[in-house]
Amino acid sequence: YIDSINNQSLSGSQVGTIAGYQSGINVGGVVGSINNAGTIIGATVIKVEAGSQITNGITNSGLLSGTVGVNNAGLISGITAIKLNSGTVIGGITNTGLIAGTYNGILVGGGSYIDSINNQSLSGSQVGTIAGYQSGINVGGVVGSINN
Repeated sequence: YIDSINNQSLSGSQVGTIAGYQSGINVGGVVGSINNAGTIIGATVIKVEAGSQITNGITNSGLLSGTVGVNNAGLISGITAIKLNSGTVIGGITNTGLIAGTYNGILVGGGSYIDSINNQSLSGSQVGTIAGYQSGINVGGVVGSINN
């Protein structure tokens, strides 16, 4: 169990880069939260394996950049499971698992950009669930496409 992965200093004044050829971050167990104010890059930026989970969500105010931004086959949960605060996701979100927020499943805040949200595998053979009490997907920024 990892409590959190923070790609920024505790004061938030310094940010870094996490990079990997296949995955920037590969979750094969349980992670409390992922917070990014810097840059995370990889063919798949954040990959959540089947049976794995992020229990307190992903917050991005920086850049997630890859062929696939977030690939979830497990569980991402939290008050808001995936939250973009003036952040950018290149490669989108592909979900075949469960993204569940107490408030929002996915929040794309003002000043944020994500090119796509796919609630299915790219072939369409597997589907996922995005759920939240207020909304499954709350869009205040720019989303290129939503495929369900």
